[in-house]
Amino acid sequence: MYKNKLQPLINNYKREIEKTHLKDERYKWELLKKYKGLPNLKADNFLDEVKQIDYSNLPYAMSKAVIKQLLLKEPEKIRFLFKNLFNESIDLNTRVKAFNEETLKIHRGLGETLSHHQDERTISVYLTFYNPEKYTFYKYSYYKELCDLLNIEQAKINERYAHYLELIHQIISEYIENDTELIELVKSFIPDYYDGSNHLLVAQDILYQMFNKFEPINYWMYAPGENASKWDEFYEKGIMGLGWDDLGDLNAYSTKKSIKIKLQELANTTSAKTNNTAANYEFLKVMKPGDIIIVKKGLHELLGYGEVTSELFFDDERASYKNYRNVDWILKGNWKLDGNLALKTLTNITKYKEKGNENENYYDKLLAIMNGGKVENKNVIEINNTAPTNKILYGPPGTGKTFYLKDQLFEKYTVAQGSITRSQYLENFVTDFTWWQIITIAVLDLKLAKTNDLLNHELIIAKSKLSSSKNIRPILWSSLQTHTVLECKNVKVQQRIEPLIFNKNDNSKWSIVDTQLKELYPEALEHLEKIKKYKANDDITIKNYDFVTFHQSFAYEDFIEGIKPISPEEGEESKDLGYAIEDGVFKKLCLRAKNDPNNRYAIFIDEINRGNVSAIFGELITLIEIDKRKDAKNEISIKLPYSKTAFSVPSNIDIYGTMNTADRSVEALDTALRRRFEFKEMMPDYTVINEEEIEEIKLSEVLKTINERIELLIDRDHTIGHSYFVNVTSPEKLANAFNNKIVPLLQEYFYGDYGKIGLVLGKGFVEIKKNDTIHFANFKYDNANDFKIASYELKHIDEDTVIDAVLELLGKK
Repeated sequence: MYKNKLQPLINNYKREIEKTHLKDERYKWELLKKYKGLPNLKADNFLDEVKQIDYSNLPYAMSKAVIKQLLLKEPEKIRFLFKNLFNESIDLNTRVKAFNEETLKIHRGLGETLSHHQDERTISVYLTFYNPEKYTFYKYSYYKELCDLLNIEQAKINERYAHYLELIHQIISEYIENDTELIELVKSFIPDYYDGSNHLLVAQDILYQMFNKFEPINYWMYAPGENASKWDEFYEKGIMGLGWDDLGDLNAYSTKKSIKIKLQELANTTSAKTNNTAANYEFLKVMKPGDIIIVKKGLHELLGYGEVTSELFFDDERASYKNYRNVDWILKGNWKLDGNLALKTLTNITKYKEKGNENENYYDKLLAIMNGGKVENKNVIEINNTAPTNKILYGPPGTGKTFYLKDQLFEKYTVAQGSITRSQYLENFVTDFTWWQIITIAVLDLKLAKTNDLLNHELIIAKSKLSSSKNIRPILWSSLQTHTVLECKNVKVQQRIEPLIFNKNDNSKWSIVDTQLKELYPEALEHLEKIKKYKANDDITIKNYDFVTFHQSFAYEDFIEGIKPISPEEGEESKDLGYAIEDGVFKKLCLRAKNDPNNRYAIFIDEINRGNVSAIFGELITLIEIDKRKDAKNEISIKLPYSKTAFSVPSNIDIYGTMNTADRSVEALDTALRRRFEFKEMMPDYTVINEEEIEEIKLSEVLKTINERIELLIDRDHTIGHSYFVNVTSPEKLANAFNNKIVPLLQEYFYGDYGKIGLVLGKGFVEIKKNDTIHFANFKYDNANDFKIASYELKHIDEDTVIDAVLELLGKK
């Protein structure tokens, strides 16, 4: 039934084990021979019975620890559950579900809140050890790959193992039983454990080695010659080829660099030849039998697809396209598209996702189009049916720009803790912690752990989701080693960074040095307790936004990412200064938004015009455009300069800024910034203080009078906002508003020209000082008396004099 799809796996598997002789996988057969039929359900001490079984790395490390803990606390309850699990009179799905759910109940009954790890993978190990004639090992990763390959729907949780076994038996009956070569090959490598009668573990090993141990099938976008000129020939002959014939036989090249050097030599250039090098190298080294080739013409037309069935061949007798592979072309036709296809000759599109749907593969869409499926046109994507917002609120000081953000917008980007999942809670929790801090809490939780155990810890998983790094293992490994105590003989790294709190034993397991932890990072204990006791509470809110203020020292490194020095602890000396790449506030928020597409996020930038916007945003000034966002029509991603990782701005993140026009007008802003934002003017709103009166003086009238005069003397950008008079309810508060807010602002506006301040506020606030009575020193100077002109001084206003001064301002006295 699946012969065309599964046969390449079988063939590849035979080639692989001919090289390895099953050296790395024979332990599975050895363990089953040694522990077959265990655990003994009638054993006097069932805990000891289970403990003596070496399950090796087949289940999760934590699943073994949990089952032993449950056996320690409730041995007879667990014995009963194992009896039911091994009871063949009960349907397998029922047994799997019951074991999973009942062990979880016991786990929770002991006060544990984390996962119990007794899932289908672990259950498959128990069943296989007990009865290897009927069961075999299972992992979701290769079950998923198998379903994807066969284009069949996955079963539900707790029913997947039974479905997987059905597929295993089909593989055995349709392939393995009739493949004498395969059977004899496996027998020759493990004659003491496999006699050719029970093929369950062979079938599992094929899937594990071909799917889980190696990369899965790749999907390629391919152009067969200029303007698809070679398509008809390639289709008829069942091949595909590349046209860089001057390179000769690609099999002669061992590295990508060697191909690049030859291409440069042929073209007599120092140009990187990046795309040409990648196409030839991937055609040689990455592409493999079983891969799917999707054929295109230009940027808007599909021509068909097929499956690679051979390694790369070179035929010098061919006139052109001498490097080729055999392909089983499955479909041929013409399908026009609205959107643009990949430009290059050969592009690996395996990891491309359909725009607007991270759960749908791009290649699935293309294959569906060619197979007659209807695909929704998604040229413009709007997350939550809302287009992204880029908006700047601008206006004079005191007009309520920042207040508007807090009063009107903050709540829009706030969710109740009860509405988020535990994984989302953990992502929020780890945001402000460094890697070494999160690793410390994880090791503290596990007590003794190998690197793989840590990689599966929920905190490490949460932190990795907020990391731009595709591979977390090097980060984890580096953090553990650089923060290891100097006394540890199992770590050879010379440069250590405080705090030194980890230790590694002879079995490569990591632990915490308690004395160091209590002295250097005692908070870790509190953080771990908080996580373990976490219970969603609707009264607690989660902020899906960040608020920052730009200033002259604010930089790209603070906003996007940068290299920050790792300084030694106080009192420590360090010969080497360490550095680490740290994400900035906006990048952190983008990573959160990317992992939570069902909610909107926002960055609020106060005083956006006080920073050097071009320098702070850098290359992201383009990416924040609405149509350049992730999953938008013209999506763009760039490689960040420090981390060298691809980055794009999610469509579910909004950007708000405020700017004070008294500092800088909108017209003076960088053109690039103006083009990417919409602007909302916020001028003084006299209605806000329309009801405010002090001794029959309407404060709205006072403010309006002041602003009319400022606008005449300077401009409307320098008027005064209504917030200066909000909550002013007494003469004392009114005097304070003038003395501490309004008068200092006017001094700044008029550069100390108190005469102009007098024109705005009147003689109640400014007095004229006649200087004609001042006598100069006995010195002859022509027209010296011309300097004896009047000057101006500010009057001190208090609660007793402010009313009269304001009446003077209004011309009512």
